[in-house]
Amino acid sequence: MDFYQGNIDLDIISAGEDYRKLKKSFVIFICTFDPFGDRRHLYTFENRCVENSSLTLGDETTKIFLNTKGNMHDVDPEMQEFLSYVENTTDDFAAQARSPLIKEIHKKVTEVKESKELEVEYMTLLQRDRENIQQGQENMAALTKILLEENRTDDLKRALEDTDFRNKLFEEYNIL
Repeated sequence: MDFYQGNIDLDIISAGEDYRKLKKSFVIFICTFDPFGDRRHLYTFENRCVENSSLTLGDETTKIFLNTKGNMHDVDPEMQEFLSYVENTTDDFAAQARSPLIKEIHKKVTEVKESKELEVEYMTLLQRDRENIQQGQENMAALTKILLEENRTDDLKRALEDTDFRNKLFEEYNIL
């Protein structure tokens, strides 16, 4: 979530600019598994104080997880149908769908699947993502090795949870 939120923020302002220029933003994940095990279709997160949930940061960032495996009545029928479509993206399902949005999405999905140009672009992006993941894993392994050798286990634990701290350690040890 932090990665995507950070990218949104970087697209809105440049380094050194006033943070008040940031706009309201949403990061939405559509999951084909229940990320929190609460059987909800919808999980919405905002930055709130743990000790006083009525106190917010006011940064207007919202993170939403949509879950195709939910079984509560916590979304409207159109959203439920959309989540069912994500789970079952077939011509038959799209043909019987009530929502015009699903029919339009399916039309675009079909066009993308049939486009050789988009297939090449997708495969290129997929390969780049795999390389980025591998590089991230190698960087984290190198940092872990160094911190363990220096008996900095508390810093290692913090680096696993705190992206800014982890990036500072990457710079400190010239791991990029």
